Amino acid sequence: MEIVKTFSENMPDELLKINHKYLLMKYDENGKKIVKGNFKNVNWTYNDAYEQQFKQYNDYSIVRAFDLKNSGYIVVDIDQDIDLNELCKLHPVLGDTCCKKGNSKGFHFYFRNKELSNLKTEIKCLKGIEGDVITGTVWEAVDCKFNHNIVSDIL
Repeated sequence: MEIVKTFSENMPDELLKINHKYLLMKYDENGKKIVKGNFKNVNWTYNDAYEQQFKQYNDYSIVRAFDLKNSGYIVVDIDQDIDLNELCKLHPVLGDTCCKKGNSKGFHFYFRNKELSNLKTEIKCLKGIEGDVITGTVWEAVDCKFNHNIVSDIL
């Protein structure tokens, strides 16, 4: 597997060991994702995605699609706009692990947990805040910025 850190700031090196591929994505005028390269038999490297972007999809962004299933990692996906410090005061466990801004709003928090990574993604399952627990595929911009590079275990 090709490991490309690209321009991600503070991305933990251990996350780059998770099975991933590269896609092209943009949002339409209604905020719906339009994706190129997301087929089972298509596994673009960063260079493949860059070439496709350059040739015909220059209004798309390159994203890294992490396959979290059975990886030992999960993502807590906060789906509302909230200040990071306020969020961590409400849910202190979130302050211990790395996070980045969500692709459209909120945040993605990465945790290690082998058992949870084997379960199905849970949508709108968090108490007191809108969000999901992702155990399937999560997409991140290749130039994303993490707050720090420590991934915490969660029980």
